[in-house]
Amino acid sequence: MNAIDVLDETVLREVQAINLRGLRLLLSPAGPVMPGAGGAGAEATPAGPLREVIRVLSGNPGGLPRLADQPFLLFDIGLDDPLRWHAARTPAVGDDPTPAGGLGSSRESALFAGTMFHYAWYLARTAPLTAAVVAGMVPATAELLRSFNLQHIDELSQRSAHWLRLRWEECPALWNALLGIAGSPPAEPQLRAARLQALLRLAGAALARRPAAAPFNSQPRGSL
Repeated sequence: MNAIDVLDETVLREVQAINLRGLRLLLSPAGPVMPGAGGAGAEATPAGPLREVIRVLSGNPGGLPRLADQPFLLFDIGLDDPLRWHAARTPAVGDDPTPAGGLGSSRESALFAGTMFHYAWYLARTAPLTAAVVAGMVPATAELLRSFNLQHIDELSQRSAHWLRLRWEECPALWNALLGIAGSPPAEPQLRAARLQALLRLAGAALARRPAAAPFNSQPRGSL
C-alpha cells in the first residue's frame, strides 16, 4: 500500500477545505439556480436535501465548519459511475451523458467543479484507496482517470461542470443526520453515527458498481 493511501491529516484538511468551499457556494448569490415550473428562466426553490442544507446553513452559518469537517466529500461528480467517464473519453460519442442541472451555471460553480475534477484525478493517480473512501470512487473509474492527462481533465471539467451534485441527494435521512452535526456541536456518539452512516453509504455504492462475480463452478475459457 502506498504511504498516501491512508486518511492522513493532509487529506482530511484537503477534503474539509473542498467541503467548506462547496457549502459556502450554496449560500452565495452564485449558488444553485434551478429551473422552475413557470417556463424558461423561472426559478424555484431547490428540492430535497439541497433545499434543507441551504435552509439550515442560512439560519446558522456557524455550522458550516462543523458540517464541512467530514472524512469524505459532500459533493459528487459521478465517481461511482465508470460508464460516464468511459463515454467522456470520446467527446463526439458521449461527453454529456447526464442531464443539465447540478449546482448552477455560474463562474464560481464552474470553478468549484473544476476543483472537484482535478482533485479526483489527483487522488486516482496517487491514492486510489483514499479516493474510494473520501470520494466514493470505484476502481474502474480510478483506472480510467489515470489514463487522462492534464489537458484531458481540464477539457472535461469545463464541458461537464454540470456533473457537480450534492452527494446523496436521494437520501434525506442521511442528510438529516449530517445536518444535526451542523446545528450544534455534536456529542461524540452522534458524530460517529452520522459519519458511519455516510461511510456505509459510500461503501454500498462501490459494492453495487463492482462487476458481478463469476459463478462458483465456472472456469476461464480454455481451462481444463
